Amino acid sequence: LTLLNSGVSVQFSYLSRDFWSALNAKDPEKFQQVLIKFAGALAAGVPVVVLNSNQRERLALRWREWMTERMLTLYIGGGMGAAIDSDTRDSAAAAAAAAA
Repeated sequence: LTLLNSGVSVQFSYLSRDFWSALNAKDPEKFQQVLIKFAGALAAGVPVVVLNSNQRERLALRWREWMTERMLTLYIGGGMGAAIDSDTRDSAAAAAAAAA
């Protein structure tokens, strides 16, 4: 999908070049041909770009959900949570001893 997206970008780059060349040369026939090609590229290219963008966003969201679930599982399952809780208790006990 990313390769198709890159191909669409390259195609629009060439069409843009041809468009400005035809406009600069004041060639109405070439200009008309480029406009027809541009319309076809637009019809084919826009869905590719939108689909690529949508898939990237969905993948990023799934990754964030997975990472959040993993971190919570580690925290709640005793991995990180137990270490944080014991550090907190040790600090509280040290503070209470120092205050007494």
